[in-house]
Amino acid sequence: MFGFGLQSQEEGPSIPASELPSPLPMRGWQVQVEPAELPGDGIVFVGEDLVMEAQAFISHCESCAPEAVDHLTFDYVLDAISDCDPRTTQYLMCRPAHCPHCSSPVSEKTLVVAR
Repeated sequence: MFGFGLQSQEEGPSIPASELPSPLPMRGWQVQVEPAELPGDGIVFVGEDLVMEAQAFISHCESCAPEAVDHLTFDYVLDAISDCDPRTTQYLMCRPAHCPHCSSPVSEKTLVVAR
């Protein structure tokens, strides 16, 4: 018996290679997923195109403009361009957006300054 409860091949059943799950995607692999709301969950998957479109609507982020008084969270920008209900929608982005001023990563809850 190995650590963490793993069994060696001699102790456990043998699984043919054809029945093993496919490997995880390699780094850099991207899925093109358009906004698709899951019924009842309020989760919207944000694909590359929508990330880029929303990124074009921001000028600064909380990292490069901490003194700005007109900050809003990036998910408000996503709400505006996806026409989703901000009271019930949560976003899951395929990757972080980037601030056009300082290149800091921007997540759904990062404070940003809209253009």
